[in-house]
Formats: sequence, C-alpha cells, structure tokens
Amino acid sequence: MKRLFTTVCACAFTLFSFAQIPDIANLPYQGSFESAEGYTLGGSASGTASFEGKINTSVSFFNNCHSGGEKATTVTVVADAQEGDQALKITVGPGVTDPTTDIRLRTESYVVEGTDFLYDNGMLHKLTCWAKTDAAGVALGNATGGIIGLKKGECTTQLTESYQKIEIYGKVSNKRVQIWFQNQPDAATTYNIWIDNVTIEEVDFIPVEPEFTTFPYTETFESTDYVVSATPFASYDGVTASDTWLTTTPQVFQGFWKGASTASYGATVDADANNGSKAFKLNISGLADVGFWLRTVPIPAGDYTVSFYAKTDAAGVSSNAQFGFENDPNTFNDLTTSYQLFTGTGSAVEGNNKLTFFYTGYNTNNVNIWIDDITIEEGIETSIDEDMAVELKLYPSPVISTLYINADGNIDKVTIYNISGQKMKEFTNVTNALDVSDLEKGLYVSSIIIDGNNVIRKFLKQ
Repeated sequence: MKRLFTTVCACAFTLFSFAQIPDIANLPYQGSFESAEGYTLGGSASGTASFEGKINTSVSFFNNCHSGGEKATTVTVVADAQEGDQALKITVGPGVTDPTTDIRLRTESYVVEGTDFLYDNGMLHKLTCWAKTDAAGVALGNATGGIIGLKKGECTTQLTESYQKIEIYGKVSNKRVQIWFQNQPDAATTYNIWIDNVTIEEVDFIPVEPEFTTFPYTETFESTDYVVSATPFASYDGVTASDTWLTTTPQVFQGFWKGASTASYGATVDADANNGSKAFKLNISGLADVGFWLRTVPIPAGDYTVSFYAKTDAAGVSSNAQFGFENDPNTFNDLTTSYQLFTGTGSAVEGNNKLTFFYTGYNTNNVNIWIDDITIEEGIETSIDEDMAVELKLYPSPVISTLYINADGNIDKVTIYNISGQKMKEFTNVTNALDVSDLEKGLYVSSIIIDGNNVIRKFLKQ
C-alpha cells in the first residue's frame, strides 16, 4: 500500500512527506531518514513548552519528537549523515531549566486511539543506531551534554563528537518505544544531537556482562576474607534483611534470596569445617516453603556442575533440614549430622546469568546448616560418583609429597587446579603415584580422566 502526503505541524513548518507507511506494529524496525523513506531534506519543526514536533504521521513508526516543560527544541532532516544522504538532527535549547523533562523520539502507542496498543509495557527491546553530539564533554548544569537511553532517568550512554554505534537495551513504557535524550538544566546553552540508521528490535533478554569467568572454582572459606565471628555477615530478623555476601577476592557469590516464608536467618563464618578451619554456617528459623537460596554473581550463561560438603544439627528430628539443587522439594536431600559430599547441576540463564544451586525450605524447626568446599565447574560432566570409592580412591589427604590413585580402569590424564581455577600440574602416562611436593599448602581439585569419564576429586596439600 503506498500513499503520498505531507505533514504540517502546529507551528506551521512542513516536516516530512512519505512515500510508504511502514508496518508500525511489527519489529524489527529499520530506518535511516532517507528520502526513499519519505523524509524531506531540510524539513523542520520547532516549538517550546510541551512541544511535539511531528516526525511522521500517526501511522508511521516514529510519531513525534516530544519535548515537555520549558525546552525550545527543533527537529530537522539534515545532510550530515553517518551513512547515506540524510540524518535527523535535534537541537535543544535555550530555555532549559528543568532536568526532569527529557526529550524523546517516540512512536505512537496505539493503532486506534485508546485501544489496540502496539507494545506491552515491559517488553524488552534493543536500540541500535549511530549518533553524535556537539556537546560531548561540555558541562550543562549538573551533567555533560549528549546522553542517550531508552528510559526516562536512565540515559547513561555518553555521545561523542563523531558518529559512534550505539547499542542499548530497555523496556517499553507508556505503551510506546522511546529514545530519550537527557535534558540538562542550563537555560543558556544550545546543543545538537544527530541520529541515523536506527534499528529497534524485540529481544528475549537483556545481556548481562559476567563478573566472574574462571572455572573450575573452589570456595573453601579459608581465605582471610572470611573471619570466624559470631556477627552475621547476612541476616534477617523478620523486619530488616541483609542478603549480601562478604566482599571477597575474587567475588564469586552475590548473596542470598530470602522468600516471604523465611521467618529469620543469620549467616556466619564458623570454625566447624569439613577441611581446614572455616566453613559457611546458616541458622534458619521456620521455613514454611522453599524460601531461601544461595546464588553467584553473574557468570557466563550455560550449564554447571556443583559439588559441596554439607551437614546439619537437625537430622532425625521432625521436618529434617533439607536442600536441593533445584526449586523442587521432591528432589531435596536430607542432611545428616556429618559432612557429606553432594553433587548436582544448575544453569546460569541468559539475561540473569546467576547460578543458584542451594535451595532449602519446609524446616519447621530452628536449624543450623554448614556448607564447605564448594566447587563449581563449567559443563555437566559424565563422572563417577564420589561415593563409589572402590572404583577410584585418591589418598592421602592431606598429602605431603606423593598422591596415590587406586582406580578400576585406565587413567589417561590427571589435571590439578588451585581453588581459583588455575591449572597447576598435568600428568599423562599416569602411574598410581603423583608427585605433588612442589604445590603450596591448600585445597586442590583434581580432574582425572578414566576410561573417558571425568572424575573430580579434591585433596589437601600439607
């Protein structure tokens, strides 16, 4: 369907004519303000208070450039383009005194006024465009000029004086897609922003930059970051919650998620350890549901194998202390009063990227749970269960110089990592004796390839 028409704004400036109406209900949208798309070079509109310069008609993708408050704003199609012949130029000021009423390039919100909304609030979308400003690094009131974003108050991408490619993720608000340019409270300054080659697409998630990437990783709680103390580093007293984790190097764990079913809890570093001198201890009161879990900082998306030692002081009582690797009470394990090794899997999902691997709930008693020697590995390995000691045994632990392996099978390779995931030693043509005398004292993780299976064992070097 093709139409040819001209739009005249309230301030009597002809802005753009159109050769074709785009399908505004579908994403992705791609536009570059070229004449073939109906944009007229030199087309312009301007205004002051609550100005809405019509960029297209109400049935085009971008409906107007909205400028609330006291801003003087001009929108113009210019020849200074990143690619092609034309771009959109937005001139802001003077008369800018209110930093809360930003400028935004926005779509219409409905097909028929008041009904048939085009976009749902909260819809995730990505903006890709090329933009620049003549106010880069120029102080305009309490900020620098030329800042772009997809939500009011969240304009954080600083533009430069040359065209740069901008990629921003955000959520739809007010039932419309909006590109925001942060206002600056400087009444005397005028500045310009150019924007070209715009793509807007719906996405399933907003990418998260991983904060930790080195695996396998083992947490023994033996570093000086953890101090045995009766003072909780995280707690909830029924009113005020602190679900953070101690600041550690590296920072692998973010903290806890506490559901409404948790009456109260406290987290401390305790001397009752599986190995070494320190462990992580939880004291939880009255969980009526699955309401408490432990999670990492953002890590690369994917599947992980997790193992750790855990015990409780509530074994054998009504509603035993339990935990699971997933949020399903049917898969929960009963804890005992002695440390046991548990191994399971979990996933860090794109858009969240946090691995949650310890769930607990349905404890009607006041219980303590101890956790120690947590190992996280990338991937889900085919491995031999730790409890099948007759098939593979690694000893002694702690070891001084020679580590022995008893295995029912052919050992192809042994790789030893420290708790930060760094490879320390690798053995091929393996006999049953490994020389580890040159290792520093501490906890290590050994990856043993036996008949094609990867078996994980931990040991202490004395």
